[in-house]
Amino acid sequence: MKLTIAKIVLRVMGTLSGLLGVGMLFSTSLILKHALAEPTWLALLLLTILPFPLWMIFVGCLVWARLSPFVIRQVCGVLGFLCLMFLINHTVFKADIHSPWTTSAFVGLILVTWGVYRIVSKRLNHWLFPEFG
Repeated sequence: MKLTIAKIVLRVMGTLSGLLGVGMLFSTSLILKHALAEPTWLALLLLTILPFPLWMIFVGCLVWARLSPFVIRQVCGVLGFLCLMFLINHTVFKADIHSPWTTSAFVGLILVTWGVYRIVSKRLNHWLFPEFG
């Protein structure tokens, strides 16, 4: 894969994460508006989720400013976060809550995703920016 193709793929993935962040921010704000009508635990939950769409929008803006090792780590972080949420949703939340493997699967998915994030971001940074490595 050529360097220009890798940079285009990074920009596309960052842009898609920014657009996903805008959609999540919009839907979170709509749900928050209805949750604030009466005090519920949902409002507190939505306020804790709010930084994630803002982070995705931030990454979507970063990829168009200037590619750097920091931007590559952020794009890999957003992709890792999204993959982790997908995996947790399709394995842990679909399983029986009283199953003994549910907790270990949850922790294992977090550790595997973190390890893959570290390897991929380090390799991309060394490949695209050899002067920093």
